[in-house]
Amino acid sequence: MLFNKTFYEDLTEDQRDFIQTAAQSCEAAAYGISHIIEASDRGLAGLADKITITAKSPKDRTEMREVTGAAFDKFMLETHGEDAIALVDFLKAESEKANNTRYFGE
Repeated sequence: MLFNKTFYEDLTEDQRDFIQTAAQSCEAAAYGISHIIEASDRGLAGLADKITITAKSPKDRTEMREVTGAAFDKFMLETHGEDAIALVDFLKAESEKANNTRYFGE
């Protein structure tokens, strides 16, 4: 969930608490739903007889991320210019910070 920082800071403490509680509820619901789907015939177990499932090693995933990341950056640069690369880099950095923070305000 993303908010404009000024907008979020202008909210009352009760409003921020409400948003945090709602976000945590959504996270819990999404986690539960993903487990239900995974356990159903629409999850990997249900698809195993219809497709080949290949689990990549951490090393393979890192290499894939590097190759696809380089191709994506090249495409963005050629198609949208350096400002797009700067924006993507900013979003990646902010996403990394957000992924390392479990709750609002930490």
